[in-house]
Amino acid sequence: MPSSSAARSQGCRRSARSLALALGLVAALPAAAEVSPYPSRAVKVVVAVSPGGTPDLLARLLSARLSERTRQQFIVENRLGAGGNIAAEAVAKAPADGYTLFFPSSAVLTLNPAVYTRPGFDPVKDFAPIAIVGSGGYYFLACARLPVKSMQDLVALAKTRPVTYATAGHGTSHHLAGEMLNRAAGIRMVHVPYKGFAQGIQDVLGCKVDVIVGAVAGSAAYVKSGRVKALAVTSQKRFPGTPEVPTMIESGFPGFEVEAWYGLLATAGTPREVVERLNAETLAVIRQKAFVDLLRDQGLEVVGGTPEAFSSRLRTELASSAQLVKSLGLKVD
Repeated sequence: MPSSSAARSQGCRRSARSLALALGLVAALPAAAEVSPYPSRAVKVVVAVSPGGTPDLLARLLSARLSERTRQQFIVENRLGAGGNIAAEAVAKAPADGYTLFFPSSAVLTLNPAVYTRPGFDPVKDFAPIAIVGSGGYYFLACARLPVKSMQDLVALAKTRPVTYATAGHGTSHHLAGEMLNRAAGIRMVHVPYKGFAQGIQDVLGCKVDVIVGAVAGSAAYVKSGRVKALAVTSQKRFPGTPEVPTMIESGFPGFEVEAWYGLLATAGTPREVVERLNAETLAVIRQKAFVDLLRDQGLEVVGGTPEAFSSRLRTELASSAQLVKSLGLKVD
């Protein structure tokens, strides 16, 4: 049996250990409570096109304003390749912390899974939708020297000789629009894919290619300058910036409507509070009159909405695109 002095010594040691443990726990409490609010450092915004493309331009406009609002840098990073699949896969595999975001056009998430056998990502399971920034249609643009003034003229020409049409690449919305026209008009225009609109438009300006399908946002300036001829626009309504250009529906193609949206997404598993913060900040930016006017000048309409609405639209368009791609036979690999 231990002596009374030994017992007191053991008791003191136990008390000291207990006190140390208690102090350690108390010291740890502030560290646990001091979780930095999001964002506490720079945020990377990945786009799947080269600088100057519509997603790139919109991502930079949005990122600049998000940087102002959050006092943290939102930095655009261009990741090219495989029609956007490389960029999408990179974000899908990034840490789910909100510091790597994705700003694609709709085709990457709604068309690529249908046209690529192994895109490298799942558009529904791998991403957390935040908000759709804007949407808009495409022009069918003809070389200034091509002897056509309308879509009907183009169809008539394509029935007499080969006509080439350029796009921003295989499996894009541009490509989809061109093949929809081939099927609807019973013609066989020859597809000439480029690595982005910026490359293709140069060959159309030089009349090396007859026609190009280009987003209104990125090509309206070429139309207004008269360097190319806009034959029709694929949106439901005419673009106010070029009211003289008819829609495809007005041009004699009932139900012909192709629009692209551009939105912000995070990696799946990103904390809900981060997604909600990004949604709130994005909506605050795109509701500003200056931003709305800027997008409209580019042929785009502001969309906005909740993450849930974005997710629902993604699922719906993914299903409809799969059916359309199958019917057109658009396979890249």
